[in-house]
Amino acid sequence: MKKLILCIAIAFAFVQYVVVPSIQSSPAANQIRAHHQALEEAGK
Repeated sequence: MKKLILCIAIAFAFVQYVVVPSIQSSPAANQIRAHHQALEEAGK
């Protein structure tokens, strides 16, 4: 179980620091950012 949580944490960090910066330079950035915020709201 701890390994699963660790993998999710690593994947999340990878998305935050690698995928997001590359997305922000694309035209779809606002759409994806809004979707990301919706996911965070759902997670609360």
